Amino acid sequence: MIDFNLHDDYVSIIAPSSALRDNEGLMDKDLSFEKLKITLSLFEQQGFKCKYDENIFDNCSLEFFANNKQERLRQLKEALLDPQVKIISAFRGGYGAAEIVFDCMDIKPSEPKILIGFSDITVLHFLFNQHYKFPSIHTLIHERLQNMLPEFISVMQGNNVQLELKNINQSLSLDSEIKGITTGGNLTLICNMIGTKLHPVTKNKILIIEEIGEVSYRVHRSLLHLFNVGLFDEVSAVIFADFTVSDKKIDETIQDFTLNYLHHIPVYRTKNIGHGPVNYPFAMGAKALIKDNSLIIESPFKLV
Repeated sequence: MIDFNLHDDYVSIIAPSSALRDNEGLMDKDLSFEKLKITLSLFEQQGFKCKYDENIFDNCSLEFFANNKQERLRQLKEALLDPQVKIISAFRGGYGAAEIVFDCMDIKPSEPKILIGFSDITVLHFLFNQHYKFPSIHTLIHERLQNMLPEFISVMQGNNVQLELKNINQSLSLDSEIKGITTGGNLTLICNMIGTKLHPVTKNKILIIEEIGEVSYRVHRSLLHLFNVGLFDEVSAVIFADFTVSDKKIDETIQDFTLNYLHHIPVYRTKNIGHGPVNYPFAMGAKALIKDNSLIIESPFKLV
């Protein structure tokens, strides 16, 4: 259980990946700071105290980064070592977290901390869950997802999350209850971690997978890679969440892959986890239970 004290603890907002870009693909600092202020306001309205580095966004030769590698790494390290910081919240995803994550493996955080983020932040969830042994929260505190604030507060208050599931592996006789630890995230980033120091550990895990902007054959190719390296061998269950901005064959592709490669394990679909307008917050690296076509995820957090 990780406690967050609203009077004493802080949220550190960092940008380990991308900032926002203009119509020409160039980083838009003004727009990024405008949206950052909205995120600050969303946190503060719920009673959280926040801090961020004034150089969170700066010019970089590669416009898809929020800042150069050294600055993004420095800000993450400082948040990990700051005894006042209990939550580290990513400004957004995009691309870039994989460039700095392995430089944090020798760091000893000042105390257990809660990571908030998703998409590109998947790699940092592996750092927190597997390496630091800290649970984290798969969501984003952002203007576009402010409708999820009550659900985020509920998770922070220690309440379980319950999501409806659809069994898509009808050939398998399922146990009445399936237990495991939540892991996963974005499919592309899970693939990118294979063979690294943060190679995904999926034994006895409930593997939750989402994706955006990938057509069916690319999704199939990535899933086949997970299969070939053995990530499905000892999972408790696999849950396919939202696959947004794909093509009309995506559901058929997931079903076909399940029948041909995952027929020996429990496989489900769920909605509203991923890049859609609804993205339910839930704890990663947390105990979970599948029962009666529902996923119940425990919250290891507490607001005090």
